[in-house]
Amino acid sequence: MEKIKEYYEQAESFINRFMPRSDRLKHALVFLILFDYLRIFINDYYSLIIVIVGAFIKELGDKYIKKTYFDGVDLAASIFIPITIIIMKLIN
Repeated sequence: MEKIKEYYEQAESFINRFMPRSDRLKHALVFLILFDYLRIFINDYYSLIIVIVGAFIKELGDKYIKKTYFDGVDLAASIFIPITIIIMKLIN
């Protein structure tokens, strides 16, 4: 478990060097980049599912590895833009 915590903290510190200070904006940008990258290789809907699962796992990591809490607003910020893109695509 300590190895996982160490890798988790290393990945988070790497992302923190390049991303804005706002936690929710950081979630939105990271998962938007992941969503756009996945859309290159797979279907939009599968990309959205992977983003939702990834955001959920990130929040579980916050709760069980960082020992903070599961933040539903961070989860919503992570998936808001990809869901909006899918809805706009369906409308057009």
